[in-house]
Amino acid sequence: RNLPLISEQGGVRAVVAAIAAHVQDAKVGECACAALLGIAGYPANRPNFATDGGISAVVAVMGAHQDHVGVQEKGCRLVWVLSEDLDLQEIVGRHGGIMAVVGAMYHNRTAWELQGLGVTALCSLARFADNRELLGRIGAVGAVVSAMKAFPEDRVMAVQGSLALCYLSCDPMNALLIHDAAGVPVVVATMCRHEADRDVQESACWAMCNLADTPASQEVIMMAGGVLAVVRAMAAHPKDRGVQEQGCGVLMNCGCNHTGHQEYIHA
Repeated sequence: RNLPLISEQGGVRAVVAAIAAHVQDAKVGECACAALLGIAGYPANRPNFATDGGISAVVAVMGAHQDHVGVQEKGCRLVWVLSEDLDLQEIVGRHGGIMAVVGAMYHNRTAWELQGLGVTALCSLARFADNRELLGRIGAVGAVVSAMKAFPEDRVMAVQGSLALCYLSCDPMNALLIHDAAGVPVVVATMCRHEADRDVQESACWAMCNLADTPASQEVIMMAGGVLAVVRAMAAHPKDRGVQEQGCGVLMNCGCNHTGHQEYIHA
């Protein structure tokens, strides 16, 4: 109930000023990120982050304390919450939010919760097409693949990571980066590890459907066991429209104009 009032009374500007005055103080930075996260919990407050400097302030404090897990976790969560607002996705990316999240993930590779928040934030940012080239250039692909490898049992990492690779692969250069980072075998391994989870299966099928748009990509999917994983997903989740639709897309793309692939899929 008080959140709209806090924002209207200049709460975001006050926290931004605190960060500016104490940017080298990790404790102030963590508390400031927590305060901004609370304010951002009320959707109507989020546009104020762009006008009052909240996004840039969070990026600054994350940059000043890259090894402080508390600052980075709250910062990544805030970037995620803000990027859920469609009007802010480009602004967050343009003001350094992408670089801040990728930096947090690279500097804190063993921090499980931070990695999950980072992957989720990057997934949200990658939904906006104009962010994808920048995401690829800054290292988001490697960050997502590394997180999925490091925490293979984590369901959120599996769903959000697969979705992030799906969105990122809409950019042709990112599709190449995903292959170079061995992203396809990671997605296949994720499917095998979470066979009973239809959300994981749908996200992974969607990612592979996007990736299977070139002969080289199709070959990688075939060699990694992707076709078998998709067929098993479709058999395990016959009533799930998303799994069936995206699974059919993978099989169609992998078999397109390739007799050998068609025979393997049929067998």
